[in-house]
Amino acid sequence: MEMIKIISLDISSKATGWSFVVDGRVRSSGIIRTDPKSDLPWRLSEFRSRLGSLLLDKKPTHVVIENNFAKTNVKVLKILSQFAGVANECCRTLVRISPYTMNNSTPKSYFHVKKKEDLFYVVKDFLGLDDWEYKECNDMTDAIAQGICYYDTILLKENKIRIEKPYGYLFKLQEIRKNGGGY
Repeated sequence: MEMIKIISLDISSKATGWSFVVDGRVRSSGIIRTDPKSDLPWRLSEFRSRLGSLLLDKKPTHVVIENNFAKTNVKVLKILSQFAGVANECCRTLVRISPYTMNNSTPKSYFHVKKKEDLFYVVKDFLGLDDWEYKECNDMTDAIAQGICYYDTILLKENKIRIEKPYGYLFKLQEIRKNGGGY
């Protein structure tokens, strides 16, 4: 059976978080930054170049992009739409994948949290990322959560990774870490 390799993108015009999930295990993550002081065409070109390098390096079998356009003002929506368009074109052209678009509330629902900040702390705890801070790493944790959620619910159509409890989330943390769960 072929390995399932997912690139998950939390699209932003300043700092697009990404994660690389292989067979349900987080292997790496990072941020694609563009300079907000540069003009938009340059930023889009720079974003495409960096995303293209990532895609060609990781060779994903699936790409998932967050649909973060709800409740966004029109000016921001126009910019985000252009970055999302570049990401879609880049994925289709370079790795022949049409990305799956996931609603930004889906990972929150999957991990039983209400706010973006809560999701950060769940992922941080899940992967034992003690030195990660919200302000610097929340785009990456969003991408990680989205990648795990996509793998578990969309591809496997199961909830193997999490165990639901009335108070929120509880993960098979010992088993995942013991079997080399990524970081």
